[in-house]
Amino acid sequence: MNKLLYSLVQEILYFGTYLPHRKPHKVNMEPHKARTQSKNHLWAMLSCYFFGYHFEHHDDVRVPWGKLYKTKKVV
Repeated sequence: MNKLLYSLVQEILYFGTYLPHRKPHKVNMEPHKARTQSKNHLWAMLSCYFFGYHFEHHDDVRVPWGKLYKTKKVV
């Protein structure tokens, strides 16, 4: 059980914190210094249940994780 929990925490930290906030920060990441995955919707869902839509999450924290893809901005 501990190994499973450890794996899940690593996945959340990698996909949910490191990837969206890693440097270099670009202009389109403002004001949150967060990015959205450029991959397709399926990849965003598989990588920690839509953690890939991190900019959208910061833009409106009231949107449930499962509906963040509907708010994704086309860049």
